[in-house]
Amino acid sequence: MAKKGIVLYSVGCGLSGYVMDFFMAIAFLTGGQYVPLSNASNLREVIIGGANEEVSLEKWMAEVDEEVQRDLEAGKEIDEEELSRRIHEKMKLKGARAKQLTRNNKQVGEITRRAKMMSKLRTLPEMRDFPAEGAYVPDPNIDSYRGGTAGFDIDEGEITREQAERMVVKSKARMT
Repeated sequence: MAKKGIVLYSVGCGLSGYVMDFFMAIAFLTGGQYVPLSNASNLREVIIGGANEEVSLEKWMAEVDEEVQRDLEAGKEIDEEELSRRIHEKMKLKGARAKQLTRNNKQVGEITRRAKMMSKLRTLPEMRDFPAEGAYVPDPNIDSYRGGTAGFDIDEGEITREQAERMVVKSKARMT
């Protein structure tokens, strides 16, 4: 999917930590995000907000592609975190802005360390057998209020480190 430019957003309602990490990992593989919900009442806002964010990030992909291509041509092993940091700094210096899906004024789509590690695995059995880390404690206010009425917006701001990292993942997948 990622090679063809398909970005996956996964949304989960009431998932356990292990299942949530799996969905985070497959979304991260494509440069997408995982968005947790307590119920489906905000699903429309998540879909529209995620699409708006991806369209606004796509405007910057040519520059990210150039950086990835430069590293590939130089024969460098691409360190996604280092490259993301460099790209984020460049974007920040030029004042690059993009839309961001937010919940209660915070960017959504955080990824756990375990999910990031799982995203490097290539088969379902490898993911299934990946060791668990601690116990997951669900956020009781996952949608801000149980009624699900508050929370999701699409804001415009500086490109974040997380967005830069997702763009690097997308670019790398498209080129390799």
